[in-house]
Amino acid sequence: MTPAEITAALVAGILSLHSPDWGAERYAKPSIQRHDMRCIAEAVYWESRGESALGQLTVAYAVLDRYAHTDGTLCKMVHTPKHFSPRIGDPIKNAKAWDNAVDAAVLAYSGMVDRPKVSQEYPTHFHAVWMRPYWADDLHYVGRVSGHKFYRE
Repeated sequence: MTPAEITAALVAGILSLHSPDWGAERYAKPSIQRHDMRCIAEAVYWESRGESALGQLTVAYAVLDRYAHTDGTLCKMVHTPKHFSPRIGDPIKNAKAWDNAVDAAVLAYSGMVDRPKVSQEYPTHFHAVWMRPYWADDLHYVGRVSGHKFYRE
């Protein structure tokens, strides 16, 4: 299958990928573990569960790109206050949205699909379009996908 066919199958619900065993070599920190995939998915779920598949994939790449610039574990970064949604760690209540978040996390980590255009700029930060965070003016704006604006350092 081509990356476009994989994405279309995921969106249509025909295919579901939940194996976080691929792609450790894609990032400078090959220490990402299976439980880290849950943390990426949590960030995607709480930040973008109502977004398009493309929006969720872009958020997943941004989480990984930020991780590449931090010390410590991926889960510690995701759970650091004020980095991502304060709801991270709350119970997951929407199973379909959770499955989509896991798919986005696995696809981003594995590199099985090409990076969306905005992700090719390696954004490390994002926010909902209706927000105006204090840090936005200090970063380079790289684009908008669905309901989020993305930036890089």
